[in-house]
Amino acid sequence: MRLNERQKAFCEHYAACFNATEAAVKAGYSKKTAYSIGQRLLKNVETQNYLQTLTETAKTGRIATADEVLEYLSETMRDGAENRRERTKAAELLGKRYGIFTEKQEPTGEKVSVHINLSDCGGQNGEQ
Repeated sequence: MRLNERQKAFCEHYAACFNATEAAVKAGYSKKTAYSIGQRLLKNVETQNYLQTLTETAKTGRIATADEVLEYLSETMRDGAENRRERTKAAELLGKRYGIFTEKQEPTGEKVSVHINLSDCGGQNGEQ
């Protein structure tokens, strides 16, 4: 049996998120059946072989995994030798990934104080 395009898409999404249900939905399967299809695809020999190929490809440096991207952004944010703009951009991208920021709100004219504890964001020794 050969994998069809949707099955390949499932594998590619699964390799990025390691969540079979989420990968099945992103690959175009019904939300209602995504859990059972995801589990069935993970047990399929052809799917396992394709996932193995994707994993090996990622290890050779051709495709970055989600964890590698997050690790890179974290290292950039903490690297004191990096310029402030790059560190801030890395922190912003990580913040968006983890839902730290809220949607932009229209100003109401009220004064609001915002305090950020950098130790909660992975800063070292309270560095800014």
